[in-house]
Amino acid sequence: MDETTTTGPDRKLAAPDQVAPVEQLVAMNEALLISSVRQHELTVAAEELNRQLQVEVIDRKNAEEKMRGANEELEQFATAASHDLQEPLRAASCSTQLLAMKLHDRMDPEAEQFMKDIVEANSRMSALIKDMLSYARLADEPQPGTVPVECGR
Repeated sequence: MDETTTTGPDRKLAAPDQVAPVEQLVAMNEALLISSVRQHELTVAAEELNRQLQVEVIDRKNAEEKMRGANEELEQFATAASHDLQEPLRAASCSTQLLAMKLHDRMDPEAEQFMKDIVEANSRMSALIKDMLSYARLADEPQPGTVPVECGR
C-alpha cells in the first residue's frame, strides 16, 4: 500500500504514520520564527542602547571640555590673584623690616616682638598664597606615582 494519498492535481498528503514528523517540522518552524523575532527585538534593543550610549559619550565629552575651560580660567585667576596678593605682602614685610632696622635702638622688646610677628604673619600669608596657586595648577601637572590612562577606544 502506498504511504501517501493524492487529492487534487499533484497534491500529496502525508500518510498517518508521517504526521508526527510533519508536526515536528511545524514546531521547529514556529520555534525558528519565534527565535528570529526575539533576535530582531534584541537587535533593536541593542541598537537603542548603543544610541543612548553614544549620546552619553558626547555629553561627557562636552562636559569635560567645559571643565577644562573652567580649570584654565581658574588657573589664570589664581595666577593673577597670587601676584596681586603677593605684592602688598612683600611691601608690608619690607617696610616692617626697614622700620625695625631704623628704630632698632629706640624699640623696647615688646615692639621688637610686634615687628617679628608682622614679618612672620606676612611669610605665612605668602606661603598660603603660593599653596593656593600650586593647588590651582595641580590639575595640569602630572602627579608623582600616577600614570595617564586612556579610557577611550
